[in-house]
Amino acid sequence: MAVRIANTDRLKILAEAKAGATSKALALIYPYPQVQIARLINAGVSARGRKLDAQDEDAMLAESLAGATGAALAARYGVHRNSVTRALERALARSLGVAKATRDVPQPTPDQVDEAERLQASGALVADLAERYGVGVAALAKALKRRQRNKVLHATIEGRPIKPQTETGSVGLTGDLAAQVVARREAMRTENVPPMEVIPTLAQLFGVPMGVIKQTLIDARKAARAADDFSHLA
Repeated sequence: MAVRIANTDRLKILAEAKAGATSKALALIYPYPQVQIARLINAGVSARGRKLDAQDEDAMLAESLAGATGAALAARYGVHRNSVTRALERALARSLGVAKATRDVPQPTPDQVDEAERLQASGALVADLAERYGVGVAALAKALKRRQRNKVLHATIEGRPIKPQTETGSVGLTGDLAAQVVARREAMRTENVPPMEVIPTLAQLFGVPMGVIKQTLIDARKAARAADDFSHLA
């Protein structure tokens, strides 16, 4: 059973940790296990912590690259160890020119969503449209899904017929879009795409829910079986 750290030692340990001492080094000085000292250092940080700005995060990254440990940085900047990890990730992303957070990804405007909805109905792919507008693929797909949900909601309120129930609870694509989904699915077979990734990938590529992709493939299989059943009549 671990011995409780004396109050006088607690203050000294926290002060030395704030100055940069690691829990490993402090365990050699004080008669307590390193794990217990590390917990004290983390617990000694304010539960709320302080908000780090970009300058703090960049300085933290420089110290980390120079050899500072996560515990030492947490004590020095008055934040939790988890905050140190996130701050270092953001600073590294900035230094590499990578958009780390979702808010850094360009979002489509309402006019772009309107146009994308019309072009998608004509067979355009969400990935191509996102590249055309200079926005994130996931951001555009999400905006289109939100637009479709709003249409369904308005139709429900106005008493108009809603999507019929199918095996997946969704309505599959038809026409050229359905043919594109099936063709892309066949191409993914030759590309050895893992089965678990097929539906999510197609859903993101075409900017529709996964249930719609599933139902489209189900409808395609039914149509193929029906064609085989009646081929002898041709």
